[in-house]
Amino acid sequence: MLSTPTPTAGGKPFFGRVESVRGLGALAVAGFHFSLCLVHGAELIPHAAAADAGWVEAAVSRVARVLLTGQPAVVAFFVISGLVLRVSLENGPRPAGTASAKFVLARLFRFLPIAAVGVVVTTAMLALGVPPWPGTPMPDTRLFLANLFLLDTTLLSQLWTMQVELLAAPFILAAYFAERRWGAWVAPAAALAATGLSFSPHWALWKPLSVNLFAFLVGMALPTAGRTFAAGLSRRTAGLAAAGAAVAVLAAGPCFGVYSRFAAIVEVYAVGVGLSVAAYRPDVRVLKWLDARPLRLLGSSSGSYYVLHMATAPLLVALASAVVPAASAWRGVIGAALVAAWLVVIAPPMVVVYRAVEVPGIAAGRRLARSLGLDRRPPVGAVAPPTAVPVHRAAA
Repeated sequence: MLSTPTPTAGGKPFFGRVESVRGLGALAVAGFHFSLCLVHGAELIPHAAAADAGWVEAAVSRVARVLLTGQPAVVAFFVISGLVLRVSLENGPRPAGTASAKFVLARLFRFLPIAAVGVVVTTAMLALGVPPWPGTPMPDTRLFLANLFLLDTTLLSQLWTMQVELLAAPFILAAYFAERRWGAWVAPAAALAATGLSFSPHWALWKPLSVNLFAFLVGMALPTAGRTFAAGLSRRTAGLAAAGAAVAVLAAGPCFGVYSRFAAIVEVYAVGVGLSVAAYRPDVRVLKWLDARPLRLLGSSSGSYYVLHMATAPLLVALASAVVPAASAWRGVIGAALVAAWLVVIAPPMVVVYRAVEVPGIAAGRRLARSLGLDRRPPVGAVAPPTAVPVHRAAA
């Protein structure tokens, strides 16, 4: 069966399983970064097995090449943002100017507080002589302020995704208002157009935005086209679609090259299929594990996890130097077990940071929006949501 996502206290839909997917993405990115940490002069998890490695070590290396790329997780973040932002705009204020101002304000208060904390923590670690990334320079005042406001990412390279999120805002707003005027076909059409343009790295002036904007637009199409697609599937077919999407996401990099345009396109559209089922088909049992509360909580705190996980890298390297043999046929196996355990160990502190930094930052943005008169939502029932589609009671 197809159902409407659970509403939050503010009346906006909450996609619990999508939030869990966001948490898995944070784990994938962190695991990729941790696997590259140098221990005894070599990667903690070798992404290519030595010639004399046993079959277990070779298998770990192959799995590492598939799971620990980070790229599929990043494009999944962008697709999820498109989905969530599209729904948020639909449930926000109606006048274009008011909606746009509130949207931009919310984006700034969503990213700047946690980014600032990450920059401050990184600068403190550099001052103490324990850089999260080897070779990170000690910033002067100009570089520090530029990183603090996401104008530069020299201190924390992973913050480039937040730059993309902010720069995508005008395109998301334009697509939403065009859809509101001309119909639900706009988002899918814009997504297809941006997919073709992604082969031109400078059409949107900045390469990371040029090649990734289509992922946001694919996400924006999910509340309409994606929801309709999910509604038309039987429960069994929906489960197979979600499983096939996961396989496609993992196989795209090895098949086409991790950072190739074709791999990114396969990943984005496969993520779109999977998220359509995860968001709008709660009856699909194969995805029930995404309802786990710890995973959902990790998804909520994924911003803190994404920004700050490398702050823990020096501790991980110190621990790995003590427990991982300098030369061993089981180096990759031991390293993989250690990374997996570390991903779990650092999760609770990241949840604490989320509640101490991100939640107050988001709340401050909402208070400012209210004080500026930007939070006038339409009366309940006054606007029919364009996401509504006929309910299909699927057979098992």
